[in-house]
Amino acid sequence: MDQARHWFGHFWAKLTRRKVIREDLMKTNLKRSLSPVAVIAIGIGQMAGGGAFVVLGPATQYAGPAVVISFAIGALVAFVTGMCYAEFASTIPQAGSGYVFSYVTIGEFVAFIVGWQMVLEELVSAASMSSAISGAIDAMTNNTISEWTINNVGAFDSPYLAAYPDLLALAAGLLITTLMLLGSNRFTFIGTVLSFLGVVFIIFSIIVCFVFADSSNWTSVGFAPYGFRGIMRGAAVTFFAYIGFEGVSSAGEEAANPQRTIPLAMFSSLGIVTVFYLLQSIGLTLVVPYTQIDPQSAFPEAFISIGYPGIGITLAIGIIISLIGGLISNLFTMTRTTYAMAKDGLLFRLFAKVNSYTRSPIYSELIFGALAALLAVIFNLEILVEFLSVGTLCTYTIVAGCSIILHYQTRVAIYDVQQEGGDPTKRRGIAEDDGYEDLDDLVGYGELKSRYRFWKRSYSPYPGFAVDISVVLLAAFAGAFYSVFIYAYDELADMVWWAVLLVVLFPLGFISAFLVITAHKKRRLRLPFQMPSVPLIPAISIALNVLLLSNLGWMSWVRFIVWLTIGESNEELPPEIFSLYFIFFPGYFFLLFQVF
Repeated sequence: MDQARHWFGHFWAKLTRRKVIREDLMKTNLKRSLSPVAVIAIGIGQMAGGGAFVVLGPATQYAGPAVVISFAIGALVAFVTGMCYAEFASTIPQAGSGYVFSYVTIGEFVAFIVGWQMVLEELVSAASMSSAISGAIDAMTNNTISEWTINNVGAFDSPYLAAYPDLLALAAGLLITTLMLLGSNRFTFIGTVLSFLGVVFIIFSIIVCFVFADSSNWTSVGFAPYGFRGIMRGAAVTFFAYIGFEGVSSAGEEAANPQRTIPLAMFSSLGIVTVFYLLQSIGLTLVVPYTQIDPQSAFPEAFISIGYPGIGITLAIGIIISLIGGLISNLFTMTRTTYAMAKDGLLFRLFAKVNSYTRSPIYSELIFGALAALLAVIFNLEILVEFLSVGTLCTYTIVAGCSIILHYQTRVAIYDVQQEGGDPTKRRGIAEDDGYEDLDDLVGYGELKSRYRFWKRSYSPYPGFAVDISVVLLAAFAGAFYSVFIYAYDELADMVWWAVLLVVLFPLGFISAFLVITAHKKRRLRLPFQMPSVPLIPAISIALNVLLLSNLGWMSWVRFIVWLTIGESNEELPPEIFSLYFIFFPGYFFLLFQVF
């Protein structure tokens, strides 16, 4: 028994080993040259380029004109989650974003899951933009390209694939991948110019939508034809439009002054695109009934259908420019994530190789850029958008939990001495109890506050253990609460006793877990950007992200599990991560069978 316990303890220690950053946080093999304007442009480009032009069409199929509320809910989730990212990214200005944040705070296994899902998120996002570019060009030619492809190349006969092999999307993806090989300076400059032009066309789309608005398009079908559940399903899809803020945090390793630039760029880009999305969603649903909106090419087809093909073609050109800018930003983010994972040994080392001339991860750019282009060939836009949301929201939920752990867990260690000439006594940032902070300051961090010590129990493997468990319970109780409304709505409407009891108990569980966290002593951190109201803001972020997760379709979860399984095949994974997948993977299918 003792031997088994020792083996399990050793195994668990490897899975939860944290990354400790002891070197200068500003040191990097990449080139620190990005200005605040360039980083803001990356955020706007990735969000606006892949925003309303991509997701508005599919989202209206779920929410109708009430898609404007869906976008507002998505913005709320993005802002509270963005605070967590801004705090981490200004403190740890390195490529990898949520992957690095989870590696530092939780451990290797969770970091791999987060990083692999980030790759999926960015891969599918790039593919969806390539698909949207193809749709806009096809709309300009009155669907001539798609008809020629179907007649001469063939069509896919599956509800889970595109209608036909989208060769135009493949060409668009490969072209942008080729441009990326020029180096980050040239690549981001092109992206900045295109993002600016994209903003001009977004403003133009808003103006012409309101010029041709017809209020009967709301009153004839009703503002929310699918009710609250439709609004939430739309919010889960529209959240895709906001994921560009993660691209801002990924630029930390190439920003000249990340401590100031990242928070500024994060909230500036989020605020700008939120206003755009709300106005675009109102305008488009007033131009044509939501039932006539083409999911693949919403804006151009809307104006062509009401007899203004010139405006439709102009918007198609603007969409193409905007999407190319977004695709550039997205590929930049994706390749920096794979670079960070490969540098840590969780992906093939090939992806960490940096070209000596361009100072960028050239193999990562080439291989993953080509893979994104291939995905765009076989999947249509609607499938890609919903596929994207599961991994993204899971990652954001984990990062929000990491924010709480960061403020309570003394085992989280980052040593930042770059501004003090290596003098650790003047260090700014985060460290563990090894002489880098006054010992008096560290006493009691993660432990119960003195007035709650009567609750303390004998077993606690480390300070902050109860906080870690409570973070998991926050997500579990939130998901359980939403599930009652989704899967037992009729019973709840009929006031069946067990449904009413669950609706009361699950929120009480969430509140209890939150109170357990607040009963513990927080660390006194000195961070470049400090999130206000911890743990309240991260707890709200967890609740909102889980809310959107619970409104996704079951096929999205199946695809999510398949992607995790593909990640298992990476031969460079540490054996303990591989073995954990091997043990638990059969359970995924059992769970799916029971639920669906």
